[in-house]
Amino acid sequence: MEELAEGFGKLSTSAKEWKPSSETSTGTPTSPKPSWQPQQYQATDSWNSPATPTSPSLNWQSQQQWGSPQHNQAQQTLPNIPSYLPQASLESNSWGNIDQSYDNTINEPSNNETPCTIPRTPPTIISSHRYYWQHYRNVALSEEENLLAASDPIHKAVPPGFAALRLCNRHRLYGYPTQTFHVICQRTGQHYCLRRVDNVRLSPRIAASVTEQWTSASKQVNSSGLIRFIRSWGGPRKVLFFLHEYKRGVISLKQRFLVGQNKQQPILPPEPVIWSGLIPLMATIRAVHQSNLACRSITCSKVLLQPMMTGGDTMRWYLDGAAILDVLEFESRKPIEQLQLEDWHALGRVLLSLTTGTELTTSSSNNIQQCLQYCRQYYSTDIVDMINEFLFCTSAAAIQDPPSFYLWQQLEYQQQNLVEPLESALSVEYDSSRALRLLLKLGFINERPELGRNRQWIESGDCYVLKLFRDYVFHQADEDGNPVMDLGHVVSSLNKLDAASMEEIVLASRDGKTLMVVTFADVARALEKSYLDLCRHSSTVVAMYGR
Repeated sequence: MEELAEGFGKLSTSAKEWKPSSETSTGTPTSPKPSWQPQQYQATDSWNSPATPTSPSLNWQSQQQWGSPQHNQAQQTLPNIPSYLPQASLESNSWGNIDQSYDNTINEPSNNETPCTIPRTPPTIISSHRYYWQHYRNVALSEEENLLAASDPIHKAVPPGFAALRLCNRHRLYGYPTQTFHVICQRTGQHYCLRRVDNVRLSPRIAASVTEQWTSASKQVNSSGLIRFIRSWGGPRKVLFFLHEYKRGVISLKQRFLVGQNKQQPILPPEPVIWSGLIPLMATIRAVHQSNLACRSITCSKVLLQPMMTGGDTMRWYLDGAAILDVLEFESRKPIEQLQLEDWHALGRVLLSLTTGTELTTSSSNNIQQCLQYCRQYYSTDIVDMINEFLFCTSAAAIQDPPSFYLWQQLEYQQQNLVEPLESALSVEYDSSRALRLLLKLGFINERPELGRNRQWIESGDCYVLKLFRDYVFHQADEDGNPVMDLGHVVSSLNKLDAASMEEIVLASRDGKTLMVVTFADVARALEKSYLDLCRHSSTVVAMYGR
């Protein structure tokens, strides 16, 4: 919007008003074109695999910026890497290749299934507003391309009251065959993520009980990092449905940084990216624990990332899959203290997977020491200490906060990369409807055939001035009568009319016999007076429709 406004300022505002003329001219003047040109996105590779993997020296005391010349020079050859771990490259500031499904993914599709992929060109960041617009434009286009046909029999898998827009994927959720849909509620029009789990032998009362428990606690869970659980209910033929909040344009942590469906080389994120995700994840987990609940869904495929308007590695981190295990394992539930402790253990495994490029599960306990040794070669001792604390803690209450340095750093980072861009976007859009209000008033007045019994109302007094002003703004023409489509002139005239500028303009009738020299302030007074005159003589909506 800022670049567009700058471009408007460079447009011509010197076009002549429409005047009939018998003279002809051989030349046809054209309004100058704006100097700005929108930059196109170029399809480039998201990363280049070096012959010898390198890693920047992670010396936090030097306060070097990631991607700076000093940072790029501070590189060292990696030491010997255990054969268990992959040869991972350490990423710089880029969003990378995100040709993945934009769904609230619970589990990745199996090898014999085709994931729902979205063709996506890696963005070249031009400005935060344009990047944000381009990102969600790609998401909207991909959603339209993947819409289910009306005759598709898969619609029968969706319960009544919902319309399936897309089948996101088919996978196995904790051993149960599952289908994930992007649906819309037919009653409210809200978009949701619906999961259909088959072959579940549970009483519908269990799902209702868990739903009531999470619904009552959701008012206390004051965290924006949790994908909100709506409800769960049973269906015919041993079917269970889970309804969650729908987030557009998200991908899983596994798809973004680890070995995804395309078997790409894993990417080790910079340490500031890890801290930017660790701090909100810890806040989300603690908010859930304070409500006497447990997340139980902290894995690399259930941590979702959503790009922010600043682009690059600025992302929102979400936890998905709340309440699913509470329903599926209701009869074998453990004490809540043990479940909350397992949440922190799971967070440690996610962080260790992120820093080593290898997904770790509960069955990978034998490889934890190797992964920790590998992590020490890349990252600071603060990260390693936090991972150790999560993995080997014996009580959820014993978890300490991150070092205050990183908390203040993230606070400042959010201020610069989130709050300020939002304020900038708001300043562009603030009161942008003023020009629309002027156009609506002019539309009510111009070319109105009559006002009551006065059939000459539009051709006399202030209304006649507004009629000529309409031709001055929108009906500009050159000496040959060719239309001059000068958007800058239109925007500039409306802004001056809104501000009641004292600048003088010449208004001419279409036959060329009448010329008026008026100011924008005179036109503004005429517009307000004529509009109030219309309002006084108008009928109410109730009277018009006979109610």
